[in-house]
Amino acid sequence: MSIKNSKVQNILHYLNNKEKTHEEVASDILKVIGEMDFVKEDISEILNVNFLPVLSSSVLFSIADKMMTLYGKESINFFTPIISYLLRKDPNTALKFVILLIIDNNARNREVGRNLWDEMALHTKNLNPLMLTEQQQALFIISMLQDIGNPDFRLPPIMPLFNSENKNIRLILLKFRK
Repeated sequence: MSIKNSKVQNILHYLNNKEKTHEEVASDILKVIGEMDFVKEDISEILNVNFLPVLSSSVLFSIADKMMTLYGKESINFFTPIISYLLRKDPNTALKFVILLIIDNNARNREVGRNLWDEMALHTKNLNPLMLTEQQQALFIISMLQDIGNPDFRLPPIMPLFNSENKNIRLILLKFRK
């Protein structure tokens, strides 16, 4: 079933006309995402850049999780245009979203985040990992080094963390160095 799904059409209607509150729209989207008949075409419509400003990060995380469950690494193709759009409109928000994916508790979201990092060459963007909290710094290190991804893209944002004020962060890096 594709966008003909009346529930998805209703969500798109609410997003377009802003007849519901942000919380109500987010709740509706999360309900639809959880349904078995939710397919790629539906996700594409919801992830249309015209609707991005009203989607909360929790909704985007839920979409990321659903996409990874249904389509694996192919789901990166849905998020690349979103990150491109956000990088043009608000680079800080784009980086924050990808970093939140990278450090998320859900392994599929972390994988989406790392894949976006590599695909979009986000290592070239102006990221200061020292601005993250201690916990975020630790999770960022662990997640970025979790798989055998592209070290040319993954190591540059981690290197400044050797200068972290947090002793625990430096210890984590030393453990990985061994």
